[in-house]
Amino acid sequence: MAIQFKPRSSDDTYVFGGMDTDPNSLDDTVGVAGPFPRYTIGREIMRQDSIVLNQKYTISITGVALITTAASMLVEGKRQEQVQKLMKQLLDNDARFGLLEIVPYGGLSGQKLSFPDARLLSINLPEADEASAGVQNQGYTVSFEANQLYSGTGEVEQKEDIYGVSDVQESWDVSVNDNAYGLEYPDLKSTAYQYRTFNVNHTISATGFDTYVPAGAESSEGAGDGTAQTVKRGWENARDFVEGRSVDTLKSVTSVVDGVSTTTGSHPRDMNPLIKNTDYTAGKGVVVGGAKAGGNDGVRPAGNNSKVTALDLPVEDTATDTFPDPGSPCSPVAGAKPEGKWNSYNLVRQKTYDISSGGYSINESWVVGHFAATHTIEFSFNGDVSAEFNTVDVSVTVNGFENVMTPVYDGVYKGRLEGSKTKYQNALTSFKILQGRIAQAASCFYDDNKVRWGITDVTNAGDHLLRSFSRSYSEAHNELDGVITFNTSYDDTKVCNASVLDESISLSYNNTDGGNQIIVLHPIIARADGPIIQDMSTTNERTLSVTVDWVMLKDKRADKPDGMDTVEFYVPKQAGTTTIVEHMYRRSKTESWNPKNGQYNLTVEYVWAEALTLPAASVPECTTTPACPLGQIWDPVTESCITEIL
Repeated sequence: MAIQFKPRSSDDTYVFGGMDTDPNSLDDTVGVAGPFPRYTIGREIMRQDSIVLNQKYTISITGVALITTAASMLVEGKRQEQVQKLMKQLLDNDARFGLLEIVPYGGLSGQKLSFPDARLLSINLPEADEASAGVQNQGYTVSFEANQLYSGTGEVEQKEDIYGVSDVQESWDVSVNDNAYGLEYPDLKSTAYQYRTFNVNHTISATGFDTYVPAGAESSEGAGDGTAQTVKRGWENARDFVEGRSVDTLKSVTSVVDGVSTTTGSHPRDMNPLIKNTDYTAGKGVVVGGAKAGGNDGVRPAGNNSKVTALDLPVEDTATDTFPDPGSPCSPVAGAKPEGKWNSYNLVRQKTYDISSGGYSINESWVVGHFAATHTIEFSFNGDVSAEFNTVDVSVTVNGFENVMTPVYDGVYKGRLEGSKTKYQNALTSFKILQGRIAQAASCFYDDNKVRWGITDVTNAGDHLLRSFSRSYSEAHNELDGVITFNTSYDDTKVCNASVLDESISLSYNNTDGGNQIIVLHPIIARADGPIIQDMSTTNERTLSVTVDWVMLKDKRADKPDGMDTVEFYVPKQAGTTTIVEHMYRRSKTESWNPKNGQYNLTVEYVWAEALTLPAASVPECTTTPACPLGQIWDPVTESCITEIL
C-alpha cells in the first residue's frame, strides 16, 4: 500500500509513506518512508445553470516521514540532517501535473484511486512534536487538486457536459438596421418592395482549465511518446468549446460514383448563421430557426402560420405579396414571393485569447437581408409654369455588402474562395438591376402626382408624359467602400423625334394679315411738319420663318439630322397632299450641325402674297407606330399589322 505521485516532467515516481525502505534506494523512485499516511478526498461539482461544466477533486495527504537508516547519535546533528533531508525531498516535489495514485494493501491495484491530472497545490511541514524533537521524524501534509478520476477499467470517467471548461457565456442578438432597406423595385408608393435588414451578433466565451491528455493524444505540446503524460492547456479547452459553438466553416462532402460512396474531407462553405445544422460537422452548428430558412423542421411554433426563419426573422406572408402588373407597371398585383430568402453578409469575426487565465472568446456579427446591398432612392419633382418642361430628379445610393467564403489554408493561404464577392462587386450587380427599373419608377411617380402639381391640360395623347431616357445623369463609384451613387433627371417635354434629347421650335410671322402698307417718304425743304407720306396702295410680301433647334442623343450623332418634317408641319399644304400650296415659296433654308455636342439648327423662310390660312401653331401631335409581331409591319391605310413583302 502506498500513495505515489508521478510528475509529468520527471521519470521518477514520488512515494508518500506506505513502505519501510528508503524509496530513494529504488530505481526511478523517490520520496519518504513511513507508515501509510492518512488522506481525505472531496469532490465539488461545478455547474452553470443546468449544465455540469466540471468536477474538482481535492486530495489532502497527512503522514509522518521516518529515517530508515541508522544515524549515529554520537555524531552531532547527524539525525537532524537526515530529517532535513526528508524535508528537502518533500519540498523539491514538482508542482505541476502528474498521476496521483492511492494503492491499497497487498498490491491489489484493481480499485486503486487514480487521478491522472493531479496538481500539487501545497506542502506543509508542521512543527516537530516533543517526542521527535526535530531529529527523529517529520510530519507532513500535502494537498492536491484534480479534475479526472480513472474508472475501474483504467479509462477516464466523463462526468461533465462540457469537459475542460469552468465557465461559458453565449448570446445571440438581432436588431433592426434602421433606414437601411433592400429594394426589389424602386417604387416608393408600395412597401411591398421594401425589405428590412438586420444586424445579427453572436458572442460566445469560455474559461478553461488545464487537463490531462493521454499519451499519444494531440495537445499544444505535441503527441505523447507512449509513456509520458501530456497536458492540454486551459485556453485550448476554452478555444475548442468556443470554436465548436461558432458558425462552422467546414462540412464533409460525400459523392457516389458507380455505387461507391466516398467522403472527401472537409470543405469550406459560406459562414452563414442561417443554414441548417445538418450541414455542419458533428458537434457544431447553431440551433436557430425552421425549415424555411434551413433550420430544424421538428420545432415549428403555432404562430405566424407555422413559419419560422432563422433567428426569428420575419417571413413575408404570401397573402399580401404584391408585384408590378406587367400590363400596367404602376399597379401592383397579388402574387407569390420567395419565402424566407435571407442571406448573411459583412461577416466580422473577432477572437480574443487570454492564455494566463485560460480564456477564449469569439464575437461574430453579420448583416442579414434579402439582397447583397441596401438602397436609398429619392424622387423629386421640379416644375415651373414659365419653363418649357417639368423634370423629375432621381437620386440613388447603393451600399454593397460583402459575402466571404471561408479561405482555404492547407498550410498555405490560398485567398478567397469562388463565390466570395466584395462590397463593390455586389453593389455593382445590384445597381445594374436597379438602374434598369429607375425610368419606369420615375414615370409612375410623375403620373401619380402630376394632377396634384396642376398638370391637367392634356390636349393630345403625347402631352405631359415623362420621357424614358435621362436628360442628364452622373455616377460615382467608391470601390473601396462599395458605394455607388447615381443621379439622373427626366423631363416631360414633348418631342416626337425619339432621337432628340432637347427641342426648341420658334415661328416668326411677317405681314400674314396683309395689313402692312408700302409708303414713300418725300422730304420737303423747310417744311415744319416733316416729309410728305405717299400711300402706294399696296402691301409687301407675307413671310413665315420656322426655326428648329435640336440637341441629339449621344448615340444619334453619327449623321446630320433633318428637321424639315417638323418645319413643314407649320406650312399650309394643298388639300389631301404633302405639297405646299401654290404661290408659296421657300426663300431660304439655313442649317448648322455640330456632331460633337449634337446641336442642330434649321431655319427656313417662306414667302407668299395671297391671303392663306396657316396651320395651327401648336406642338405637333406625335404619332406612334404600334409594335407588330416578328415578320410583320404596320400598315397606316388599314391601321393593322400586315405581312412584310420583301
